[in-house]
Amino acid sequence: APTARGTRAGAITIDMQGPPHIIMLSGGGLAPTITFSPTSLLFASQAFGTASAPQNVVLANQGDLELAINSISITGDYSRTHDCGATLPVNEFCTISVAFTPVLPGTRNGAITVSSNAIGSPHTVALSGSGSGPFFFATPLSLAFGNQVINTTSAPKNVTLRNSGTVAMTITDISASGEFSRSGSCTTINPGATCIITVAFTPSSVGLKTGLLTITDSAFGSPHVVPLSGFGVDVVFSPSSLNF
Repeated sequence: APTARGTRAGAITIDMQGPPHIIMLSGGGLAPTITFSPTSLLFASQAFGTASAPQNVVLANQGDLELAINSISITGDYSRTHDCGATLPVNEFCTISVAFTPVLPGTRNGAITVSSNAIGSPHTVALSGSGSGPFFFATPLSLAFGNQVINTTSAPKNVTLRNSGTVAMTITDISASGEFSRSGSCTTINPGATCIITVAFTPSSVGLKTGLLTITDSAFGSPHVVPLSGFGVDVVFSPSSLNF
């Protein structure tokens, strides 16, 4: 029952009176094998949200038996196509084509995983690349103003815009919809820098009010939005309770 390819040697040893009797054993192990060329892929810096030019990995069966391929999967910010069938004859090869589409800044790792009947399955090819360009992030992700007397303006709340990318981010428009207004101006945010936008709430009637702070910029995913909400009320008590 061979566990590896090639000549496999062994022996039967019979202990008796006198010298042990030894019967020599040998056999050949047969198996399909998987080899990758190259064994890993490194992608150049790629703009967020855009697909790179594809790179290829050649999968070959250099074993003794037909290779049965169960699945070819990929992880991370990578996509793949391939011309591999369900089986691969001895000394034949197929090609896996990989593209890189980063969605976050920094180094982005992934892997191709091939599941098969080859010894040592599953086999993997390491993938690596980095995302580049401006990258938008807002704090907080939403603003809730609570109760506000109609036709009066709330205390302002701030939204901090951050560029977590590698290239300066250009902002072309910032607007607030509904019964919300904004102040502050951001035009260019350098990598790692921030800019503050101030939002106020002025309800014109009673009830739940919603809106959006919309930022149009040069970063992946633009325009970006921050949900806004508040309640218009016609009377408030101050304080809201009394404790004697």
